[in-house]
Amino acid sequence: MQNVQQLLQRFGTFLLLAALTFPPAFISTGKSVYAASSVPQNELTASTAWWDTRWPLRLPISVNAGGYPRQAYPVEVTINFTEQFNAIGQPGSPNLQSLHLVEVEGEQGDQIVNAQVPFQFDPATDYQPTTNAVGTLLFLLPGITAADATRTFHLYFASQADADPGFTLPAFPDQVVLSAVTDEGQPALQIETAQATYLYQSEAGGFSSLLDPAGNDWINYHPEPAASAGGAYRGIPNMIYPEGGLHPGATGHNTTVQNDGPLKATIYTTVNSDDDAAQWQLQWDFFPTFARVTVLESDHDYWFLYEGTPGGTFDPDADFVVRADGTATAAGEKWVGDLPGEEWLYFADPNANRALYLINHSDDSAIDSYRAMSDSGGAMTVFGFGRRGVQTLLTEANRVFTIGLVESTSYESVAPYIRGTYHPVAVSVGSIARDAAADPTQITAAVDAQPNAKRNFRFDGDLGVFKLDDAKTDDGDDYANSRTFTVAAGVYIMRQSGASGWQLATIHCTPATAAVINLATRTAQINLQSGQQVHCTFVNVKETTLRVQRLDGQSERPVTLSDTTRAVTASGQSNRYGKVSFTALLPGDYTLCFTDRQHCTPITLAGDQLTLVTLAPVVDDTTITNTPQHDDVDDAADDAPYEPQTDGDVIEGNGQPTALTVEEQWLNTPIFAHQLYLPFVSATTHTK
Repeated sequence: MQNVQQLLQRFGTFLLLAALTFPPAFISTGKSVYAASSVPQNELTASTAWWDTRWPLRLPISVNAGGYPRQAYPVEVTINFTEQFNAIGQPGSPNLQSLHLVEVEGEQGDQIVNAQVPFQFDPATDYQPTTNAVGTLLFLLPGITAADATRTFHLYFASQADADPGFTLPAFPDQVVLSAVTDEGQPALQIETAQATYLYQSEAGGFSSLLDPAGNDWINYHPEPAASAGGAYRGIPNMIYPEGGLHPGATGHNTTVQNDGPLKATIYTTVNSDDDAAQWQLQWDFFPTFARVTVLESDHDYWFLYEGTPGGTFDPDADFVVRADGTATAAGEKWVGDLPGEEWLYFADPNANRALYLINHSDDSAIDSYRAMSDSGGAMTVFGFGRRGVQTLLTEANRVFTIGLVESTSYESVAPYIRGTYHPVAVSVGSIARDAAADPTQITAAVDAQPNAKRNFRFDGDLGVFKLDDAKTDDGDDYANSRTFTVAAGVYIMRQSGASGWQLATIHCTPATAAVINLATRTAQINLQSGQQVHCTFVNVKETTLRVQRLDGQSERPVTLSDTTRAVTASGQSNRYGKVSFTALLPGDYTLCFTDRQHCTPITLAGDQLTLVTLAPVVDDTTITNTPQHDDVDDAADDAPYEPQTDGDVIEGNGQPTALTVEEQWLNTPIFAHQLYLPFVSATTHTK
């Protein structure tokens, strides 16, 4: 568990801290984020269908009753904001202060049913705003939901990057009130709801009291008389036998409050009941109408018991027990056997016209049993899921049990209520939608040069002709690294012109589904939706040159260059001066081989340097020399028609021979001749 200070550091003002003073047996970790709600989603994009334009984002959530009628049912759904933002190609983090839930109806969800749906959002323990913005959204299905009904909700919110008009979380009545008290001589948590008040002894890990609205105690635990059905034997869940743990009156348990919100409070209890390393850990979740426990860890076999007093006093003749199949028996009648089918039952007090129900969410084959117990101190029920005599028959961790009170004793009323309490609903979460009227429709083009360079890159297409340059090298011109165009929805083609000395390595667009990339034509075809923003980055890699010379002057000797997959990237033969040159290479690791000498050497080529490899005349000694290389090519020549010419060709009209390129000059200069093209040597290595 994390303490309050750690949670504050993680969530800051997103958490409302519990203003409670708790006993040493447990630690409060704070209040849950919560708010109220309102409005539509799905196919809607028009601002007129938007609940409030101050909230630019919304997430649709639909809930189907799943075949059972529901009454004020609490819906729990995991919301992963990080995945939602990434799915639309706009990484971001939610402003938790802006959460607001709305129920809607209509074919397009354009009719507001309830603009103030109570809810709470519990961030995950490892919540991180930008990389793991995950948590549980809890809200109630107000009123009665028919068994076949589907209800739609919209969660409105803003991202941290959106304008904040002063979002505040609305306050509404707390339906689950947690406080620190003392009950039957021990520190306890009191959890008050409209249907029941639970008193949970934090050092014992068990309920000592369960009060109905009239004040009747359905457990009635007392430390005295000890070892008696009239006092110390009573409690829920009384799970650990024979050690007696998770039972009111026990000690040595540690209970922590994980979340305390208006609709749900969550606590954890841990205890080591013996000398081994294994321990017990339970998670209790309290809702407005019931309490649910999950057995996270168990040390050995266990049972789940109700030992108490239906309606406040045990009456073996008037009180009765009803099982899921409708079998009803007097509270004084004993029975043993696995509950067939659904594993639930309820204890009814006709005088109070109420019942306490207990649910085992697993349909198992373990024996369940019930008997009445009385002695000189008093009387009580003894019911156990997974109990046969003193045998504990439940084994698995992650079992779930639910308890609660219902205002009826009739099977016709109570059975559908119980089924609608524990059977899951079907929840589906859609994708983030953004208010089209609040957001412009835009395309952003950007360029990334590797390595950084002053080079300008030319673009054309449906967005017109424009130039961009690398962001990390300021060349003093007016061109920016990116340019954003606000346009109407439609299809747009954007093309980067060819850049001398550079290769377009990739085009990365977000969202990826909005663009079709064609590197061969250097284009991105963008299908732009209303209110959508598409960002495309054109990544250009500087080409490099490899020069090879043999000091033995041998001509027509083969040279090959292979990449890390051993695929031949380039090959050639030495000319009359023992030289060969490879241009337009991409940076990376290669292997250079002189076939006639059966000698290979590894080399690394970089976009900001020219590499010269020199092979010694006799021994297989290779010298590698790297020279800085700058991109001084005028981008105005990009995409100019290329007409290959040879040295000495005459251009019609001027009678002058064409000039040799720098590379041609190097190839046609003897190695040992006096020449003006010797490079400045910045790094030299030798390999054998």
